[in-house]
Amino acid sequence: MPVTTDIAAYLQTQGIGIVDTDIFIGEMPGSPDTCCSVFTYGANAPSLVHNGEYPSIQVRCRGKTEALALAKAYAVMKALHRKVEITINGHLYHFIGANASPTSLGRETGRARWLYVDNFTVEREME
Repeated sequence: MPVTTDIAAYLQTQGIGIVDTDIFIGEMPGSPDTCCSVFTYGANAPSLVHNGEYPSIQVRCRGKTEALALAKAYAVMKALHRKVEITINGHLYHFIGANASPTSLGRETGRARWLYVDNFTVEREME
């Protein structure tokens, strides 16, 4: 199962939202106004000495106001940062850590909605 599916499911268990309602995987649809989307981006090579992989995750949070988008991004960071040796959807995650505090992407082009992102380093057992 893709890491994005696991992370979205975990965020749902932490009360961030509901998958396919206001938590999305690999896309950020036009609605709802307030939502989060989980993406993968550049990662490190898998381990040469054990069965580990190191995907990088980005969670984009959108809101009608800057305060709402930032609050959602901080909630995501608090839900995922410093997670050690947890199992999500049957996959062992050795570590999930935020690379920085939430970062503003400003307003969406042509819209009054704000975007913030959280980037995470992940270490998990390969399938």
